[in-house]
Amino acid sequence: MKIIRQMCYNGLTVGGRPCALPEGGTMPELYEAPTLDDALAVLGALAEGYEARGEKTLIFCEDRLTLLAERAVLERVGGTMLTEVTTFARFLSRSRTGTRILSKQGSVMAVSAILSARQSELKYFRRGAAQAVYETLAQLSASRVDEELLLRGADETDGNLRGKLTDLALLLAAYRDFLREEGCTDESGALSLLPEAIARAGLAQTNVVFFAFSSFTRQAREGIEAALDAAKSVRGIFLSGEESLYTHAAANAFRRALRERGAEARSERVEPTLNEDAAWLLGGLFTPERLTGEARPTARVRRFTMIDEEAEFTAVAALIRRHAAEDGLRWRDFAVLVRGEESFPLVKRVFSAYHIPFFADEQRPLSEHPFSGFVLNVLAAAADRALPSEADAVASSVYFGEGDEYRNYLLKYGNYRGAVYRAVKEGAAVKDYDREALCACAERMRAILALFPPRADGAGFSRSVRSLMELVDAARVTEELRAGFAGAERTFLELAPLEEVLDEIASVARDPMPVREFASLLKSGLEAKKVSMIPQSADAVFVGDATESRFARVKVLFATGLDGLPRTSQDTAVISDGEIARLADLEVVIEPAIAEVNARAREGLGLNLCSFSERLYLSCPMRRGRDDCEKGEILRSAEKLFSMPAMPDLFPYDCCERMPAVRGMLARRTLRTERDEKRFAGLAAFLRERGEPVDRLLGGEEKPRVDCRQLYSFGKVSPTLLERYFECPYKSFAERGLRLAERDEVSVKAVDTGTFMHAVLEEVARRIPELPDEDACRALARETGEQQLKTPRFAGLADTEAGSYTGERLIAEGQDVAAALYRQVVLSEFTVSKTEAVVKVPELALEGKTDRIDTSGPYVRIIDYKTGAIDSDPVAYYTGRKLQLELYLKGASEGGIPAGAFYFPAVSEILPQSGAGTRFLMRGFFNADEEVVRRMDRTLTEGASSGLFDYKMDGKSHDGAMSGEELSAFLDYAVLVAAGAEGEMKRGNIAPSPYEGACKYCKFGALCGFRGEERSENKISCGEIVSIVRRAKGEK
Repeated sequence: MKIIRQMCYNGLTVGGRPCALPEGGTMPELYEAPTLDDALAVLGALAEGYEARGEKTLIFCEDRLTLLAERAVLERVGGTMLTEVTTFARFLSRSRTGTRILSKQGSVMAVSAILSARQSELKYFRRGAAQAVYETLAQLSASRVDEELLLRGADETDGNLRGKLTDLALLLAAYRDFLREEGCTDESGALSLLPEAIARAGLAQTNVVFFAFSSFTRQAREGIEAALDAAKSVRGIFLSGEESLYTHAAANAFRRALRERGAEARSERVEPTLNEDAAWLLGGLFTPERLTGEARPTARVRRFTMIDEEAEFTAVAALIRRHAAEDGLRWRDFAVLVRGEESFPLVKRVFSAYHIPFFADEQRPLSEHPFSGFVLNVLAAAADRALPSEADAVASSVYFGEGDEYRNYLLKYGNYRGAVYRAVKEGAAVKDYDREALCACAERMRAILALFPPRADGAGFSRSVRSLMELVDAARVTEELRAGFAGAERTFLELAPLEEVLDEIASVARDPMPVREFASLLKSGLEAKKVSMIPQSADAVFVGDATESRFARVKVLFATGLDGLPRTSQDTAVISDGEIARLADLEVVIEPAIAEVNARAREGLGLNLCSFSERLYLSCPMRRGRDDCEKGEILRSAEKLFSMPAMPDLFPYDCCERMPAVRGMLARRTLRTERDEKRFAGLAAFLRERGEPVDRLLGGEEKPRVDCRQLYSFGKVSPTLLERYFECPYKSFAERGLRLAERDEVSVKAVDTGTFMHAVLEEVARRIPELPDEDACRALARETGEQQLKTPRFAGLADTEAGSYTGERLIAEGQDVAAALYRQVVLSEFTVSKTEAVVKVPELALEGKTDRIDTSGPYVRIIDYKTGAIDSDPVAYYTGRKLQLELYLKGASEGGIPAGAFYFPAVSEILPQSGAGTRFLMRGFFNADEEVVRRMDRTLTEGASSGLFDYKMDGKSHDGAMSGEELSAFLDYAVLVAAGAEGEMKRGNIAPSPYEGACKYCKFGALCGFRGEERSENKISCGEIVSIVRRAKGEK
């Protein structure tokens, strides 16, 4: 195998040694280039040589490489009519094959329709899996696996694999029948037309080049074989090398295709043009033996960690601004690699704040188009007769028009299903509204919903969507939206792609279907239709997926998010790798397996990391969301491969724009070093000169206070209000003081499920003395549950088949939970004293209602039913976020002895057999004196664990088990912190001071404007809390 140092085609060179351009009819050639830039250089040289001889060139490559390939050709030959860059799909679309090619979204919608129609015959697959099923069918077709092979494999296997193969054989047969009836093929099947298309394309005087494919399917290999017969010459340029990260998949497939035709390729290996550090990195990645030697000193490679993702991208932005200012680099000289598309929104926010032009290498699903969202909301409202949330979603769209007043009217008077079909109220009820405008909105809403009949075929519903476009003047509204955007975002807002989806849905859905099913079908098509966000400016920072993106070498490269890279696909495909291996033994060969996909991903990531000439920055966050991060394999390897210098200073580039400067001020509030003080003073002077309210930004002004006396009903405060206050004073004020809340929905939500369980358990607990056995308990639970389903809150469940199933499931779950409650009472010496009991705490102006109070002689315990997650961690109690149970026990046990404060898991979880006996254990804090625990479980024996609460007889089962004296002191802590909180609230404190996680799903973030560190506590024990109370009381 030769090493190409230079190529000279009729005087045109790249590299180092001269060689003549082979004449037509010579053997095929294979060029193995170590990097994408080297491959592009070879491609440009080949095109230049063919151009000089007046010969045509046809270059096949993957879609993500077309722009790079075209640029490489244009840089060498300029404008040309002799050379063309294309993909297999584009080549087929212009070929006169006589077969219509169905798009991917059309195929997904067709599979969705088949899944719906054949649901009763299928065991494993449902309509929601349309995209995954289609991709599996495409994989089978590309591997030349038909339904007969699948059924043969099913006959020779058993278990889940047999069932899946049987389902897939049925689906594949139905899908192929659909394609035959429609006289079309899909994108995967279109590859089977490639050999014929190449043979008929008149390529006898054309040089065909297959460029930088990552791999070839069996169908694509047949295209290579056809090119050998039809073209003047055939050449392959693929990424390959001696390092362990290369898979050689494409090069090996190319050789295999040649051997099928009895040909051999003349192979030449291209010498890399990497700098020394990039070459060292390339050789060391995924090569453990290279990590034990001496680290290489480098000035090019740096690494850093930041507290979180936002800080990480802020550092990247500051470094880009630094290099641009000090080194005179253009924006196009930078590239930023991220973990995946989920990082793009954060990058956009940070880079926009720093005014850095960039483009993200992404494809957005058409379902994110605003009109797509509007249509899906309309369909949901039409299917459900306009639930309040659905009507509000329709009226809130820009396509509906001005509807805010109508939305407020519906919130006040129409908070029930079908309210939009009622006439607008008259008289005093609407004296504060413009009734004429309300009537116009109501008429528009009814006209919109009337466009969609209860049932229609795909063509009928597509006409309805087009009628909707006319009714709301979607073209005009969309153009007004597009006027506010530029570049790729403006292009994304075009309506033409939606028209394409509607055309295809009319052809794939011939049978009538309910409107809800059409909505699901349309949504699957919109999600499958991806729009490439093509950059409109050549001078911009490239932001791409570290594994999937492809880009030319840049001067400065940032690789971020290296706590989770290399990213690997989990073996959760429709057919797993293990099952693929079993099928291979039966001569049913399916390509590729997940292991092969992961190997290609590692190759892509490794080559991307080496695509720099001057600087490489490797980074990862220390925290992602609420989870701590660790350095990934790439970062750990780099630290062993290189001896890296310190990071350059980010200041002043991390505050070179207004918003970063303000954040910098806030971040430097707590001064630690003289350097910090100088930075702080400089920033403060700069911002004051600009007129910024520095003192207010830094919290120097008095904290916001209001008269909160109206928060308390009759001078009393509830434990829930206290807990909300400790979570965040501002959030508590917004929820409990201003009574701000989201619009209610007439549907069964998690809170409604909790209401159902509480009602069942309250009735069962109250009547336990009347119940002779557990069967009687279950019967009472069913009777109570059936009565609950007839109440207005749950009556809507009976309207649909799915709702009826949910109702029956609620009853069954209620029976299981009630039976567990029954056992916990009858197997103890405690009896139910009160249910839904009002409890007062004398030391505080506090009262509330608890689910249940049990007593046994002088001992008292409190039970709280929980249908959600149970947090019995002492940290939640210590920080004031979970005080309710303890305060209730303190009040309820006045004059008695506290036995315990327990959460009862009022939900029938699906647990493995090993955990089935613990699903209903009560959890909390309790008196672990032997007399008390034997009263709480009469079946306890020495060394055994209780089946009723979380306790083991041979000692403390966990931190929440305390002596009687310790439990009393533990409860006093709730009184101490509650009294302090009451005082602060009455004095009007509403300052934003969130506990960790409070901001994550907070609905009031836009109101408070909090920008800072959340409060948090790592760990504390019940014993430490007891010690705090004793010290406060002056005890030892």
